Amino acid sequence: MQRFKINLASTKFLVLGAVLLALSIPAFQTISDPDFFWHIKVGQWILQNGFPHHDLFTYTVSQHPFITHEWLSEVIMSFLFFSIGSGAVVMFWGFVIWFGFLGILLTVDKKVPYIFIGITMVLGVAAGQAIWSPRTQMLTFTFTVILLLLLRKYRTDLNRKWIYPLPLLFLIWVNAHGGFFLGLGILGLYLIGMSFLYRKDLRKIKAFLLIGISCFMVVLINPSFIWIYPYSIQTQFSSVQQSLIVEWASPNFHSGDVFFFEVMFLLLIVALIFNRRRIHFLDVLLLVVGIVLAFQSVRHIAIFVVIVTPILAELLGGIWETYKSHFPKYREPPRVKLIAIINCITLFLVFAVASSYLLPALRAPLESKEIKQNFPVDAITFMQHRKSPGNVFNVYHWGGYFVYRLWPAQKAYIYGDAAVLGDSFLKEFAGVDEVQPGYKAVLDKYKVNWILFQTDSPLVVVLSKDSEWGILYKDKVATILVRRSSVSSGYIPTKPYSSPVE
Repeated sequence: MQRFKINLASTKFLVLGAVLLALSIPAFQTISDPDFFWHIKVGQWILQNGFPHHDLFTYTVSQHPFITHEWLSEVIMSFLFFSIGSGAVVMFWGFVIWFGFLGILLTVDKKVPYIFIGITMVLGVAAGQAIWSPRTQMLTFTFTVILLLLLRKYRTDLNRKWIYPLPLLFLIWVNAHGGFFLGLGILGLYLIGMSFLYRKDLRKIKAFLLIGISCFMVVLINPSFIWIYPYSIQTQFSSVQQSLIVEWASPNFHSGDVFFFEVMFLLLIVALIFNRRRIHFLDVLLLVVGIVLAFQSVRHIAIFVVIVTPILAELLGGIWETYKSHFPKYREPPRVKLIAIINCITLFLVFAVASSYLLPALRAPLESKEIKQNFPVDAITFMQHRKSPGNVFNVYHWGGYFVYRLWPAQKAYIYGDAAVLGDSFLKEFAGVDEVQPGYKAVLDKYKVNWILFQTDSPLVVVLSKDSEWGILYKDKVATILVRRSSVSSGYIPTKPYSSPVE
């Protein structure tokens, strides 16, 4: 057996080692996902009571069936959070994301010059900068990496050992995140593509076809059985979610968050034009899928990164092979201890810099400055000390935090599980959020007496001038309004409170 050797004095060791260490910075991020908060409450419920069958957290759609499409992730997060703390959750998702990055690196053809691997890895991670965070979606990112790595290994030598883990992968995937549907799409693409390539002798890929079919069957082993399919389809292709939820919308190329995605896409086009090597048929199909998904939704840029990064590295490597004779030949440094020591010291410095970013992320409490800037921390503390007279109308992306702090004593109007809520309900919420005609009828329909919304939102601006509503609390982030009635007459002060302890 050939031993795996690392040349500590090589530039390849230095470059790829530095890249992998540096990529731990985007991998280990503080908790900021609005859905995190209701996910840990679902996980807590499952651990204590078993799988829920109807919505737990709202007074509006409480009879809607609850599809437990992420129960495994939720149980893990809930256990880590309530047993150890938020740092353990950050650590868990950090390793999930980092291993995804490592998997992309392992997917690239070993013949590609390491400098192009490093460049495309950094560019790919930068392209998805808005995506990397402690959230369940990261399992779909890493599972997609594993899936494509195994499929690519199999298509190279048709060795069955690469495809035997696929059913287990999908069994875990379907119980961990609804993005398994994208994985099945990629697998289906491979099944069709490989059948076309070996159409004259399908016996060569018989095992792959059987294992592929078993993957489509094994996803039925989940608490929601066959209903997991329509849920995933609705989530992926809901036009209402795409218009209402930012991460489901198409990329805004005027935003700095997608600048590196734009650069990566344009570089891919240039590389395709100048590359003289033949591209594998399946890679072409995958590129089309990755580009379409990324242009459909910002959150799918992560899938674009998984698909495009290794292919782009190989395209750039192919271009280099064509034109490298026009450039001076690079010579590796001598394999002496001094160079090895310098490389190790350099990597230690990179590790030290990365650690300076990682430790604050691991220690950041849920009352951090960032959390207070993005969520109504003080406003909800204020509400905890005052029993609300009736139902509350809240911001969509604050719903999870509302549930985390106030449920079950107070149920939310809306929260982040959009597919459970349904498109018609989301449209109804959007009508109130945007103060469209008839918005008051919606508030009346659900007997809303309290409103918890952004201070600078159109709804707060309009209702603050409405005699039917009074401002109870107001800070830079959130405003609480109360409907004037005999019940709330003692609640509304002449001057709004501005401190949670008032």
